[in-house]
Amino acid sequence: MRLRLLDLGGVSGLRSQAVYHALCDSVSEGGPDTLAILYPTDPYVSLGFHRDLEADVDVAFCAERGLPVYRRRVGGGTVYLDSDQVFFQLIVHQRHVRMTVERAYAELLAPAVAAYRALGVPAELMGVNDLAVAGRKLSGTGMATIGDATVLVGNIIRDLDHATMAGIMRLPDPYARRWVEASMRRWVTSIQGESGAQPGYATVAAELANAYAGWAGEPMEPGEPTDRGLGLIERTEERLQSAEWLHRDGFEWATAPASPVRRVKIRSGRWDSVFDCWLDRQPVRVYLSAEGGVVEAIEFRALDDGPPTIRATLEALGASLSGVDAAGPRTGERVAGIVAAADAGRLARLLAVAARPDG
Repeated sequence: MRLRLLDLGGVSGLRSQAVYHALCDSVSEGGPDTLAILYPTDPYVSLGFHRDLEADVDVAFCAERGLPVYRRRVGGGTVYLDSDQVFFQLIVHQRHVRMTVERAYAELLAPAVAAYRALGVPAELMGVNDLAVAGRKLSGTGMATIGDATVLVGNIIRDLDHATMAGIMRLPDPYARRWVEASMRRWVTSIQGESGAQPGYATVAAELANAYAGWAGEPMEPGEPTDRGLGLIERTEERLQSAEWLHRDGFEWATAPASPVRRVKIRSGRWDSVFDCWLDRQPVRVYLSAEGGVVEAIEFRALDDGPPTIRATLEALGASLSGVDAAGPRTGERVAGIVAAADAGRLARLLAVAARPDG
């Protein structure tokens, strides 16, 4: 397979998103299949195609820190991106990817796994599309069909700012943010976190290029964006930074009822969640970490000053639910033994939503 290499080095945050969008248009029009390697010179927040800005992003936090938010045309969650992350963006005609989603990720991410290993981190594919080491997430990736092109986007994370990663998330209170940040520090890692070393951009780019050339089966052809390509990138930049595109006004999911559960994906199969409910006539907030649908950690906090008995009730709930399958019958039974039947049913349903291992 003939594959062009665009080693773009450092580009603006906006351009780092615009490049692959524009290349999809180019490939759809008959342009060469391309691997772009680059990094953003300024930090920003990337919002998944189907996500709601106000529900997902702490807009005030981002504004205070000068972090722009750009909506991408690839799905997935909200992510923080900065110059410590080297992006790989593979754009090929969709005729090359006529396979299941699972198989496509496995094939197209195999070179990224090889690049991580060449950089000293024994990475592997976890779930459908996470790159991980010893159960810790190294990189989230995404894939989409845009026009007649298929794009795979991912990153090699040299170092990681966990506090900002958690800070950009829209969460109901500071305790929820600390809860999510603690999970990220435990389960999301980087080359620096694993090896104590941080390779330079040129080293990472070379390993990515070598790995994807092996996948293509022949040396890649180094190239530069053409005048037409630059024009496509500039027009894409205008669209990506427009308020209309960011807010997606008028799309059906913008008016869909909001879920009472705020879920944050930590890595494949692992989610942190926060939601409110009523227990024994008291408003309560629930903080949850779940692995594969099983409750690993849970805490109940009363939102108002209630009777002394509420604290004992909440402690009993937390102790009884740790380690259970949130969607299993034992969950409802355990809850029903502690709180009123009406509250127990509602809580069990919310727990099943909060802990489910998929999106």
